[in-house]
Amino acid sequence: MDNLNSFNKIRFSIMARGLLPAFLSIFRKLDKDLIIFNSHFNLKFNSNTKYLFFYFLKNRKETVKFVMNDDDERVRLTELYGDHFIETKSFRGRMYALKARTWFTNSYDLPVGGVFLKFRRNVVCLSHGSPIKNEGTLERDTGIVKKLYYNVLRTDFSHVLATADDFAKVYASYMKLPLKKILISGLPQFDEFSSEKKKDSCVDKSLFSILYAPTWRHYGNPPLFDFDDFDASDFSNFLKENKIMIYMRLHPNYGDDLPESLSGISNICKFSGKKYPDIMEYLTSFDALITDYSSIALDFLPLNRPLFYMISDYDEYDKQIGFCVDYNHWSPGYKPKTYAEFKKALLDAKTNDSYKAQREQLMKEYACQTGGNCARLVSILEEKNILKR
Repeated sequence: MDNLNSFNKIRFSIMARGLLPAFLSIFRKLDKDLIIFNSHFNLKFNSNTKYLFFYFLKNRKETVKFVMNDDDERVRLTELYGDHFIETKSFRGRMYALKARTWFTNSYDLPVGGVFLKFRRNVVCLSHGSPIKNEGTLERDTGIVKKLYYNVLRTDFSHVLATADDFAKVYASYMKLPLKKILISGLPQFDEFSSEKKKDSCVDKSLFSILYAPTWRHYGNPPLFDFDDFDASDFSNFLKENKIMIYMRLHPNYGDDLPESLSGISNICKFSGKKYPDIMEYLTSFDALITDYSSIALDFLPLNRPLFYMISDYDEYDKQIGFCVDYNHWSPGYKPKTYAEFKKALLDAKTNDSYKAQREQLMKEYACQTGGNCARLVSILEEKNILKR
């Protein structure tokens, strides 16, 4: 399955429909007291913009609006949180969003498409995690269309949020921004770790619960438990005997269903992205995380719990996508190469947690406090004159 161009149609549709309104907005006075938030493709309400949006509603006086172009979801969110959600599908909706002096985005999907949108406007990308793998034009196998898209985006963003000096250099490189335009602070979504309101999920608290969340690959599905000596029947017994539960959360690009090869293994179940769309609300439910090259590992890092990395396709991934930072440095956890090593690592994580010291050392480099991140970021935004004091 080739996923390289799976979202290009959506991206260019947003871009094309925004060109005329963006041009017309050049001649309008921008509203300093109107702030627009959005998330992926203007169809999600999650990640960093969600938590910063809530912070603004509670603590700031500006008018804040979140773009939600899914009509049913917009109605649902309005019923839950009030009249703070808008659409940018219509010309009128796009013109309203373009009136704002400040935008906050999760990724590189804009509330309204266009070029040179940072002209007279602050467009701040909070990102949806810290990039271990290459992104955008830094990818080694970037298609022409995607490369063109990211080159256009460079004209739109004024600032990017990073969690460490290593990541600040990466963002500065592929967004062609000076380092002073990279804001270093903890991610707003980390504040969810200190929230007293925890949502119910299917996670069994009586078992050692592990989330398995592989990243997206444009060249095919992720290899799961990819060991030559893997024995599904033995693994099923091993998990039951040691009271370990693994919750599979496949990347949304791959669909939600478990592979048939895993469906018969006891103590492996689906943790649906459709049922539990915002993973940050549930990370504290898990005792450990299995991933590969995903930024979710660094989202989990502030909890200081065991990390596993399944990297049997490391050479292929490095060849086709590559890494923007030192992967070994930023992956403090178990990297089993055989099924036997994997079982041994699971038991060690449950009892000894041998990588705890390595994680704690890395946390000193990483802005990963479990609370107060929104407040710290707002202070930085005020210092940079992006927000009024």
